[in-house]
Amino acid sequence: MNGYWKANYLDSPFYFPILDIEFQQRDVVGDAQAELLITLIEESTRYYAPEEINYTVYLVDTSNEEYELIRNKDVYEEKPLLDELDADFFGLSIEEAERTNWRLLEGFDVEAEYMSSYVWDLTVAVLTQSDPDIANKITDLLAYLPPDDPEAQPYIEHLTCLLGYHYELSGDDETAVTTYLSLIRQAPSSPWSWLAWARLEPVE
Repeated sequence: MNGYWKANYLDSPFYFPILDIEFQQRDVVGDAQAELLITLIEESTRYYAPEEINYTVYLVDTSNEEYELIRNKDVYEEKPLLDELDADFFGLSIEEAERTNWRLLEGFDVEAEYMSSYVWDLTVAVLTQSDPDIANKITDLLAYLPPDDPEAQPYIEHLTCLLGYHYELSGDDETAVTTYLSLIRQAPSSPWSWLAWARLEPVE
């Protein structure tokens, strides 16, 4: 509004009273793209931090007119000055910032705009068995996701389990078992692996 960011809606996941919010848009990570810096100023509690005020700084990617959280960091000692914050403040490199583009499905030719919404569409298609090409779509998405990004790992585990369930519903028990076991070996502590174990029990 008039060249300045203005908050239209404020909410805190910790239910702390929000006192103020500040915005700034500039290139923080050095990739020649402007990111959005947001400082959320909240009234803290003695159970959360010894100080009375808590500052949370968010670094948001604004490429392609979409918004995606890159990093956030809490500051307790003093109010952070947005003009002085850089990539080191967030412990972020250009390469790491670019890796977040997969969340916006950049370079992946589908109509969906966000990873979460596309995974939801795939899940519905599996549960309803409404898409004969669903196995290829899930496999293509698994190949697209960066295996070295920890934030992509939950999606990989979800999709692998979903693929196994598709094979199970399709009557291809052998491929279903192979897919479930692959997930269990790769991510034994994942909730999706626990679900895969549950699906394997009737087979045993």
